[in-house]
Amino acid sequence: MIVLACNVGSTSLKFKVYDMPQGKVLARGAVERVGSRDDALFRYRNEDTGAGTDLDRQDIATYEVGIRKFLACLTDEGMGALGSVTEIERVGFKTTLSKGYFGVHELTPEVMQGMEDWISLAPLHNRAYLDAVRVMQSILADTRIGFLNRPAFGIQIIVFEAIRIG
Repeated sequence: MIVLACNVGSTSLKFKVYDMPQGKVLARGAVERVGSRDDALFRYRNEDTGAGTDLDRQDIATYEVGIRKFLACLTDEGMGALGSVTEIERVGFKTTLSKGYFGVHELTPEVMQGMEDWISLAPLHNRAYLDAVRVMQSILADTRIGFLNRPAFGIQIIVFEAIRIG
């Protein structure tokens, strides 16, 4: 099972793609300074082949631009770890706050509404997560997307918990 783990910051995106249940990292990527029109940093690496790219001074004005750039590298003929984004079976997000939800949940409209309801408690992160989740939902419409609200755990736990939503 291919699992994409995402960590969204107020101006950053971090990704790891795992082959489960082995826990093998296939690829990783990061975008720093999301919102920048000429100063964002983009990194992608295929962990099997070492192929990748490190780009400075990028125009990554939105989370959507960053996510699409990562997914394009992930499926690129020369450096991609996957043949198609349809190989991704689960996406796991380590989110911040969702009113009435704690722990592991599928990102349903109700969970998303809970995040909207608590934007005032986490204005930068909840907005960023909502943007990123909506982009993933539009690109990976048939993929189960999970939510992990456990701030003490790292991104590896997201992967294992994402599997549980299925």
